[in-house]
Amino acid sequence: REQGRFSVLLVDEFQDTSPLQAEILSLLIADSDLRSGSVPSEITRPLYIVGDRKQSIYGFRGADVAAYEAVCQRLLADGAEEETLRTS
Repeated sequence: REQGRFSVLLVDEFQDTSPLQAEILSLLIADSDLRSGSVPSEITRPLYIVGDRKQSIYGFRGADVAAYEAVCQRLLADGAEEETLRTS
């Protein structure tokens, strides 16, 4: 039901994502069930994530840089584009 509410997803400060949040995001962008921490092989909604692993500061709230890195690596392996901001 929740998947139908969103046509595009943007997640800012993604480096402060917990494994559970990464799983929820994965479920929102695809139409199939996923294992924890995985990204679907077939993404059905556009996804934009913004984050910098060096700025992760919410480990005490369950944020896990490993979850951030796993999602980023899987997205890149599946053909996602990475943009680097050089200036603010």
